[in-house]
Amino acid sequence: MLHQALISRIRFTLNRLQERLWVKPLFTGLASVAIVFLAGYADAYQLAGVPDISADSIEALLSINTASMLVIAVFTVGSMLSAYTSASEAATPRSFGVVVADDISQQALSTFLAAFIFSVVALTALLNDYYDINGRFVLFVLIMTLFAIVILRFLRWVDAIARLGRLGTVIHKVEQRTAQIFKHREALPMWGANRYSGEPQGSPLMTTDTGYVQRIDLGILETWADQHEVAIYLSVLPGDFVLPGKPLAYLTNNSGEAPAPKQASAVFRKACVIAKHRTFDEDPAFGLVVLSEIASRALSPAVNDPGTAVAIIRSHVSLLTLWHQARRHKASHTLYPHIYIPDRPETHLFDQAFDAICRDGAAMKEVIIALIEGLEALARVDALSYQRIAEQKTRLALTYAEQSLRISEELAAVKRAASWVKD
Repeated sequence: MLHQALISRIRFTLNRLQERLWVKPLFTGLASVAIVFLAGYADAYQLAGVPDISADSIEALLSINTASMLVIAVFTVGSMLSAYTSASEAATPRSFGVVVADDISQQALSTFLAAFIFSVVALTALLNDYYDINGRFVLFVLIMTLFAIVILRFLRWVDAIARLGRLGTVIHKVEQRTAQIFKHREALPMWGANRYSGEPQGSPLMTTDTGYVQRIDLGILETWADQHEVAIYLSVLPGDFVLPGKPLAYLTNNSGEAPAPKQASAVFRKACVIAKHRTFDEDPAFGLVVLSEIASRALSPAVNDPGTAVAIIRSHVSLLTLWHQARRHKASHTLYPHIYIPDRPETHLFDQAFDAICRDGAAMKEVIIALIEGLEALARVDALSYQRIAEQKTRLALTYAEQSLRISEELAAVKRAASWVKD
């Protein structure tokens, strides 16, 4: 239990750090400074056959590298900002977190800044006679290695930055990130807790914060609940918006109800991360929301790109199929036996995925037909819960189409596509 909770906590922290552009450059810069001084320790050893590299030649190489790396680093930052702006404008501002976490761009910026810092520090050390013959040789080898890394990294980055701001890349990254969440749910159904349906019973624990629930550390709650012999029925999940006075959870003991201990509020403040925006980490619906927003923007009269909306419908079908597989998976054991999580129906996922596309694409026959075909495919995936919801969404799409399509042939084509729905 503690192992899983620690992994989840570390993953959440690393994802937040990955969205900060200064983190990787900071660590690579510190590493480059350490390497500069470690190279001087080579002078403490007797190395046979080491060529005597002149200090002037190394100084010239470092001077060239210092001047060029600073320019390239500034150019890299400018290109990344342009790509981020383009992605936010072409897709949706909610996709920024996925785009800014692009590994290739961050690695390129880190490499160029590290090369600049390395050159400045090494040049300073060289001019102050820090190196002897062995040290200069090691430094020369490091400079040549650095040149090779910089060139390869630059070529890879140029290829990646050309795609980073493109809409297709943003959609792919959002879908990939959402699929990771769904697969994590398959490996750990209900986050390792119990599930419950209906209204929870017990003493409500209210929140005084306003914002979105980004994460709930079940490990902290389980430890506290085990110590106090309390069952915790969560009433909110990651992605929910909370306001002061809204219950976060209900607490009960074996007798039925138990007043919340005084320290319960402090424990929940420590376990729950509430902020002003949603994140992808533990919020399954957020990826569907972001994709749906991209589709709505593509369907706006200013853009008029139904092909993007159709592609996103296909992504929704793929993701909801993956979600169905995750829901079917049964956990071998419960990691958090004292914690109960509400068993929410898939209706809210279908709402987030398809409602906006139904509304904004109602006047485009190809979009509505693609939507109805996608819903039919999902109905075949699960004849129990998915079929009922898919039929409801198909009727909604058909209602929008009847209000928006003015050509009888187009409306007839939509009705033929929706003929699979039972009356």
